[in-house]
Amino acid sequence: MKKGLLILLMLGLAAPLWANDDEDHYDRVTLSVERAMEVENELMQATLAIEIERSDPAELADEINRTMAAALQRAKMASGVTIESGPYRTYPVSKKSRLVAWRGSQSLMLESRDESLLATLVGELQQSLVVKSINFTLLDETRRGYEDQLITEALAAFSKRAELVQQSLGASGYRIVQINLNNQSNAPRPMAMRRSSMMAEAAPVAVEPGSSRITVHASGVIELQR
Repeated sequence: MKKGLLILLMLGLAAPLWANDDEDHYDRVTLSVERAMEVENELMQATLAIEIERSDPAELADEINRTMAAALQRAKMASGVTIESGPYRTYPVSKKSRLVAWRGSQSLMLESRDESLLATLVGELQQSLVVKSINFTLLDETRRGYEDQLITEALAAFSKRAELVQQSLGASGYRIVQINLNNQSNAPRPMAMRRSSMMAEAAPVAVEPGSSRITVHASGVIELQR
């Protein structure tokens, strides 16, 4: 786990800040603090789909339904995998203003904390479905736990810097005028995949979970007391 600390100080002593038209405020300082950490991803997400084109809409619907039913049946055999089927869509295919075929699609979303199990399952489902994307992320409760930890650290760092500014400028104390907290998470981009002749064998998909970077920014304004 890596932690980074970025401290930005902007001393606004050269010009006063106005809270309103009637009162001038001097000796105000703007502080910005960032705390971040890298956390190993724990949840694998895969999206697969069937996308076919047929001249007969009934034949199209039947093939999509049979393919998805078989895929769902196989996916339900894998313990610890969350399954969600996407909407069924059909589109007319025209050529020179003439209807020539129908195109249909339906997706299947899978999630699991067992990446090896899900990678094997995805490899098997590639026989009939196209792998649209594979992504890795954190569970919501895990992310919130780390964000709470970083918020505590960011606020402590903000207070420490505020005290440093106060002491360095010879002020007797300070008060917080405004403080803002923002958080963000950056995970690796999804792995987009296409079916090819090399996928004829049901081999597990090669994956690497990687990590997500969680960042909390604390910024605000303090007013020095003389």
